[in-house]
Amino acid sequence: MKVVYIIGPFRADSLWQIEENIRFAEVVGKLVLEAGAMPIIPHANTRLYFMHIVPESIILEGTREILRRCDMAVTTQGDAWEDSEGSVGEVELARELNIPVLTGWCCAQDVEDFIRGKLPSEQAEYHKNESPEWVNIDRVKT
Repeated sequence: MKVVYIIGPFRADSLWQIEENIRFAEVVGKLVLEAGAMPIIPHANTRLYFMHIVPESIILEGTREILRRCDMAVTTQGDAWEDSEGSVGEVELARELNIPVLTGWCCAQDVEDFIRGKLPSEQAEYHKNESPEWVNIDRVKT
């Protein structure tokens, strides 16, 4: 079974916005699970009650270590992850480690196709005819 790390913004201006970011990540995790893989949702692991128990550096390094052990990664829907320093760092780390990353996807079928290996591995961009949005598939050539 593939293990898929969910990448997306966590920090926000209010506790409510942080909770929304967590929920967005959980929705992606549900799609990953429905596609037959096991999602790792660091947002849920570090939910609000962990925020002040240990230094943030421990949580950040811990989540990066979890990413190192995953088979692939999926960002939260859209491009909000690009405005998150942590998410950008996680995408960069995944690329350095040759972990495939799905970014900019637009529907559940994209996530399923990515996990099942149905998307072209050599293409930088993949377009679904039924969707007006572009889906970026990041794969590092080895």
